[in-house]
Amino acid sequence: LLAAGWGFNPAADPRWLEFRPPVVTWLLERQREDPLFRITSFNVPGEPHPLIANTPMFWNLYDVRGYDSIIPAQYARYMGLIQPQGDLLYNRIAPIYAPGYAALDSALLDLLGVRYVLTTTHIPNANYRLVYDGELRVYENLDALPRAFIVPMAHRVAAEEMDYALRSLNPRCKVILEEDADVVHAIHGPFLPQTEDCPLRPAQVIRYTPNEVLVHARLDTPGWLVLADSYFPGWKAYRRPVGDGTPAEDMPESELHIYLANGNFRTVYLDAGDWQVRFVYSPLSFKLGAFGSFIAAVIVLFLLGVWAWGYWYRESAGDHPIKRIAKNSLTPMAMALLNRVIDFGFAMLMLRILTPEGAGRYQFAVVFIGYAEILTRFGLGTLLTREVARDRAQSGRFFSNITILRAILWLASLPAMGIALWLYVLFARLALETVIAVGLFAVGLFFSNIADGLTALFYAHEKAEYPAGVSTITTLVRVSLGALVLLLGGGVIGLAVVSVVANLVSASVLMWLLFQTVVRLRFEDDPPLRRQMLHEALPLMINHLLATLFFRIDVLILQPTWGDRAVGFYGAAYKYIDGINIIPSYFTLAIFPLMSRYAHTARDSLVRAYILSLRLLLLVALPLAVGTPFVARELILLLGGGQYLPDSMIALQLLIWFLPFSFVNQITQYVLIAIDQQRFLTRAFIIGVLF
Repeated sequence: LLAAGWGFNPAADPRWLEFRPPVVTWLLERQREDPLFRITSFNVPGEPHPLIANTPMFWNLYDVRGYDSIIPAQYARYMGLIQPQGDLLYNRIAPIYAPGYAALDSALLDLLGVRYVLTTTHIPNANYRLVYDGELRVYENLDALPRAFIVPMAHRVAAEEMDYALRSLNPRCKVILEEDADVVHAIHGPFLPQTEDCPLRPAQVIRYTPNEVLVHARLDTPGWLVLADSYFPGWKAYRRPVGDGTPAEDMPESELHIYLANGNFRTVYLDAGDWQVRFVYSPLSFKLGAFGSFIAAVIVLFLLGVWAWGYWYRESAGDHPIKRIAKNSLTPMAMALLNRVIDFGFAMLMLRILTPEGAGRYQFAVVFIGYAEILTRFGLGTLLTREVARDRAQSGRFFSNITILRAILWLASLPAMGIALWLYVLFARLALETVIAVGLFAVGLFFSNIADGLTALFYAHEKAEYPAGVSTITTLVRVSLGALVLLLGGGVIGLAVVSVVANLVSASVLMWLLFQTVVRLRFEDDPPLRRQMLHEALPLMINHLLATLFFRIDVLILQPTWGDRAVGFYGAAYKYIDGINIIPSYFTLAIFPLMSRYAHTARDSLVRAYILSLRLLLLVALPLAVGTPFVARELILLLGGGQYLPDSMIALQLLIWFLPFSFVNQITQYVLIAIDQQRFLTRAFIIGVLF
């Protein structure tokens, strides 16, 4: 482009940029009183055009004219109702051309908030007053409306009647909507007849930026808040009450529908009361682009990590146990942290699309299927890791029989889940899409159980890097398909379908990797072994179930008592809790095989490893617990936006204090399991659940 345009693009002396015309200085002084007024010019043919369009942008002045190759047709049509737009051929929204004195009296120009008109001639209109007479003349439009104001009523017209309706509009009395009257009527009640005389009811613009506008509006009766900025897809509006001594930013937000008002502007309907309304530009196209770029960056980072691992890491049978522990803890932990980052990016998209109610339904379905997962896995994964770590020759025997057991348990769980869901529908008005989502999750649970058994085998063979890598691949598949499903309107049910696909991918890849890199399994049917495993794993399953009930029974209580929306608020706070929880989880999984061996050969070494583990985990837990309450508001805003405040913020500030106790609990549980004393865990968790 530089080469093509060489010699065509003109150059100007940059000192022109240092010069500020006196009229501009005068206008900037007026901004102290009214920072949001707009300007235009009244041009006389044959005379120089005053302050050509787009030059006021240099001094941050708002101009209703424009000089651009891309002009919204909606705005061009609106300006054409004030005066014909003969400059569109030259990519311009035109000024008012003389002798168009009638155009200066247009109510549509008042609605634009045009307070000052710059010209080289005299304007005789009664509602214009000369306020500056220098190198140019500036006239003040005494009828100009503020940027935000309130009108008492709305009127709906068909698209073909819009031009006629706008030409006769009194913008102080009503807004004209181009929407389905039945929808508006159902939400906001019947429309009122137009009145001729309406007092101006301005609203206060508290903050005004390119992407966000904050307005304070006080209404004695229901009405319409008009923001005289162009309507465009991607803008959203939220309201929160003001008063009661509580800071507005700590009150919950609720989303408002933005209507196209008067052919070009934004309006929202408000009930009587004192409100703070936030308009924010948040287009789905931008979110999708950002999410796509984020996923692409994660994939590049993951591939670089895989390449670096293959290039630098070498393993041998003589490796020191500390090296194996470091590999089997740090690698899965790094992958899990990456997965949480991916999930966090997806949650930012999901929570905004689903809203708190939809997010609550999804959260309930996930928690519900989590209990079924505990019952069908039956603690057998931990048992598999423990036994195969002691004798790797038993890999095929234990995996075969555990898979058979889990298939039987999965089939047995289906009617139990159906009964539980029926009770929730009957007594808690559980939504149909939640029931369908749980059903789909139940299908995916079968493949998830197989993947869990394969993962336990990898850990027993101290090859934790393989399931860690597969988990990242599965996460990328899940969030990529999940984002696509959400954007296509699939909602909670679509996410459940994606979960089934992701679990199938995970089980298939893990099976292939196990056969290629670790061991080829041989099927062995051993009913006595299955009975023995059920007996030994029962305390593990009960402990896991009780621990989960102790930790997550809140969601099962919240849904029937406070509804899906409350679960959505609570679930948003739990996103951070779940993310932090991977630290002790993966650390204990990595050290568990070593503890199992020490439990039978070197109890002193087991004690030393336990104490060291406690110190390391508390070094992480305590700073996180102390620091999070101070930044909880910002964390929730980043994750889900203002619609999750303040409920999710308060929940996070309280929940975070579980960290030190939970970190100690997790490592202690695995020590007791390693020394075959898991029955003592049951008593502790029964007390916790009852409490």
